[in-house]
Amino acid sequence: VLASVYIKMGQYNDAIAIATTATEINKLFEPAWEQLALAYEAMGNVKIAIEKYHYLLSINAGNILALNNISNLLISVGEIKTAKLLLNKLLLIAPGEASAYNNLGNAMLQSDNLQEAACYFTKAYELNKDFLLALLNLAITQRADKQYVQAIKNYEQILSVKKGVVSSLSQEDNILQQAVVGLAICYVETCSWEKLKNIKTDYMALIANSLQLGQQLIINPFESLILKLPVDLHKKILTKWSDDNLARINNVLSVGQSNNAIKTSNKIRIGYLSANFGKHPVGLLLNNLFSHHNKLEFEVHVFSIKKYINDDLANTIQQSSENFYDVSELSDQELITLIKSRNIDVLVDLTGIGTLSRHLVVRAKPAPVQINWLGYASSQGNPAIDYFVTTKEVVDNIGSQFTEQMLYLPDTLIAVDVN
Repeated sequence: VLASVYIKMGQYNDAIAIATTATEINKLFEPAWEQLALAYEAMGNVKIAIEKYHYLLSINAGNILALNNISNLLISVGEIKTAKLLLNKLLLIAPGEASAYNNLGNAMLQSDNLQEAACYFTKAYELNKDFLLALLNLAITQRADKQYVQAIKNYEQILSVKKGVVSSLSQEDNILQQAVVGLAICYVETCSWEKLKNIKTDYMALIANSLQLGQQLIINPFESLILKLPVDLHKKILTKWSDDNLARINNVLSVGQSNNAIKTSNKIRIGYLSANFGKHPVGLLLNNLFSHHNKLEFEVHVFSIKKYINDDLANTIQQSSENFYDVSELSDQELITLIKSRNIDVLVDLTGIGTLSRHLVVRAKPAPVQINWLGYASSQGNPAIDYFVTTKEVVDNIGSQFTEQMLYLPDTLIAVDVN
């Protein structure tokens, strides 16, 4: 009980000390292990939290809290398969557990299965009408699927819970704040400029206040570009987002290990990482890139974050690539290991910050030189990325706002076959 109080007060080290003492007195005392795992999770120490939840499950394989929370953490580091197995096991034990359906929705959203994600979030909310997080996730999924009418309806339903601008650190208020921002993005994407104008004061105040309080971000850097926030505010969001991800990297993934493969030639090994090698503007621009590489000097490796089925553009890119990998089902750690095993010299991130991005992988620096190019027209705020490839027509006077070093191409950002 005392450990639980310390967690609520944000005194995580005290909670860990108390819970650890309790586990030493009784190694099978589940509540103590629960509080210990929760404290490490609240600190952002995902790796140790997962270890504690695993131990808890060794005591009681049906512990609902452990099954739910470890699944959520595994999803956050790309361990989708394992998370789904644990969540389905949980639902056999507790078929009405709304949070399990919400986590399954998150797993599907991470895998870009938007329709399945929406079904799970809907089920979670139907089971518990007070579960605003599930309704928020449903609105986010509908927005990603361009179902703006439904997304706006659900954002507005969330906001009907509490009127006025909210600025506390509670989870409920954080959900309400995200709903305001989500609504604003829907208005931009549907060109509802008058409605956007009516809530601009609210969302600007909420974003600034959340940064000032140091709370969980209510907007990511990509969304801040959609809302065309001031450059200085965008940079603050980018810095906070980047720092949060650095903490996750330090606590979850192995970083800085040397490559395992032995180079058998003097060719430069280039790796391209993207979720958009199919029918997408990036895929269209890259259509003929790989076939035009100088194969005598370069060895090309293409890592596709998204699985493509019956996609002509993806098939063309795959056929023109000497080394093509479908990494859609790999965890972040597995993808890092794969990239390192191929001894990649230069890794080009073509996705950046957005849907299906693997920013934690790039943050782990699996290649000695890393480049941000084409897919994300802004800084990623990631010190593990060395260069931003652009032209002076695209980026000229705001290079100081980038963490990457500018690498200017002389004529154009990319040469495209208009046919």
